[in-house]
Amino acid sequence: MPYTAEERKAYDKEYKKKNQAYIKEQQKEWREKDNGKKSKCISDWKRRGIINDDFDTVYDIYINTHTCDYCDIQLNDGDGGNRKCLDHDHDTGEIRGILCMRCNVKDVLNQERLLNQKRLLNQ
Repeated sequence: MPYTAEERKAYDKEYKKKNQAYIKEQQKEWREKDNGKKSKCISDWKRRGIINDDFDTVYDIYINTHTCDYCDIQLNDGDGGNRKCLDHDHDTGEIRGILCMRCNVKDVLNQERLLNQKRLLNQ
């Protein structure tokens, strides 16, 4: 006998409650695999407003880029100033390059400074 929508919802809720540790472990394992990393990375980019027709190609380029496009420093995937960032225009969503965290922050600060100067000149 098939479940009604309400019965299925109740079953799913109870299953998640009983198997919380198992589900958490499965999710952790998925995130550590290449497909999980790729999926999370692309989801993060979309959430941040990056627009592109072919995220698979962008991801391949991102994964295979090992130096900052601006300062040529060696990039890493962890924390710190050398962390790899996909730089993009926050207004258009257009990708500009793959930078280290330091250059990405500098770029944002320089853009804000330029915008402030333009605003002052237009007053």
